[in-house]
Amino acid sequence: MKLKDNVKFSLLKTFFFTVFSLIIIFFLFEFLIRFFFPQYNYNAIFYEKSETHKVFKGVDTFFFKHKSIDNFLIRVKSNKDIFEFNNKNKLVFIGDSISLGYGVEFEENYIEIIKSQLSNNIQVIGLSNLNRNYSDINDTITEDLINFLKEGDKVVYQFSYNDIMPINTNKNNIKKKETVFQKFQKIKFKYLNYSSLIKFLNYHASLINKKMNQDCLERKYYSLGQYTYAFYSKGFENESEKSWSNFKERIIKTKKILENRKIEFYILVAPMSLQLKNHEVVNKLKFSLNCSTKDGHKIINQIANEISINLIDPLIEFKKSQNNGFQLLFHEFDTAHYNILGYKLIANEVLKKIKNK
Repeated sequence: MKLKDNVKFSLLKTFFFTVFSLIIIFFLFEFLIRFFFPQYNYNAIFYEKSETHKVFKGVDTFFFKHKSIDNFLIRVKSNKDIFEFNNKNKLVFIGDSISLGYGVEFEENYIEIIKSQLSNNIQVIGLSNLNRNYSDINDTITEDLINFLKEGDKVVYQFSYNDIMPINTNKNNIKKKETVFQKFQKIKFKYLNYSSLIKFLNYHASLINKKMNQDCLERKYYSLGQYTYAFYSKGFENESEKSWSNFKERIIKTKKILENRKIEFYILVAPMSLQLKNHEVVNKLKFSLNCSTKDGHKIINQIANEISINLIDPLIEFKKSQNNGFQLLFHEFDTAHYNILGYKLIANEVLKKIKNK
């Protein structure tokens, strides 16, 4: 009996010593990563508390779901705030996570910066959501939003280069069962990403299947990722042409409907970090514009000129901002989403264009 007790005690002792040692080793590496690789100390906490309360990069983000707008939400300051359309002239922004103000405080989003600079006689409205394409935007403008607009109002569509995607012909909206990997990802984004070590390991693990050292055709979609079709990535030229053609057709339809109501229509082209020479630091997956065969920036400008749509293009101001030294305009390891400096540049460019009209 005594021997068994001694064995149990020895096993427990070994177990607790091993656990304690692993914890010490983890915290040691955590300290080393935080000290020697401070770029991994950014906030990467992301999870959904409800449809109208989400956390992006650690920032509590609240929304109001209007009964007349199906696919988009309106960001509000707190979960107690409500929104209603009124009789004032309207300036409406509609877009994706950039218009949502992904990862910045409510007042730091470009829409709120613009609102603070305009007269109280104008109702500024921001419609946004994740994972929405231009088909969703066109339907919302022409079927939902149009009922609240009148002559002289302005609609600004915030264009992202990842809006150019192949047409999704799959109409099956049945919710699929969550995989084990997806469940783990939720845990990682909600809890594990507090650790710089975890982010460091995750970053290097994510590079394994991306074929970083191979050429454009071998890397395939990973050579430009979500920007593949906007920039005619090598090997995707046919799909890119069809995607741009479909986008142009829908833009023309949107413009005609708004034009008939004498509502001004603008396209706000959201710059990406790949267009800035000194922002390679945020290019986590090593996307390369050398793999493109056409310039998506030129294409959207050509479309706007061809069909006479007002274009708001902050790219020049983004490039100018770097003349006096490097300023990070994007979140860490994020080629699409801006920090407060980037949002201020966006807001200034929008204000210049709409005030001069």
